[in-house]
Amino acid sequence: AADLEVVRQTVPVPRLPQPFDGTTVAFLADIHHGPYLTLDAVAAVVRTTLLLNPDLIVLGGDYTLRGGKYAGPCFDVLAGLS
Repeated sequence: AADLEVVRQTVPVPRLPQPFDGTTVAFLADIHHGPYLTLDAVAAVVRTTLLLNPDLIVLGGDYTLRGGKYAGPCFDVLAGLS
C-alpha cells in the first residue's frame, strides 16, 4: 500500500487549443490513508507530486481506507498541494 508509482502518459486530445499543448496533469488516486498507510506516506505523495511541477493536480478519490477518522488528517496533508 505504501508503494508510490509515477506513470507518465501522453494523452492525445483532438482540437486541444494551442495554449494547452504540453499541459501536464498529476492525477492522484487510491491513496487509502488509514491503519496501513501513514500520514508520512501521504506527505511523500504530496512532495513527489510537487516535485513533478504539474500544471494541474486532479484528485481522483479513495483518499482513506476506512473513512471517518482518517479523512480530516488526510485532507490536511493533501492541502499542501498547489
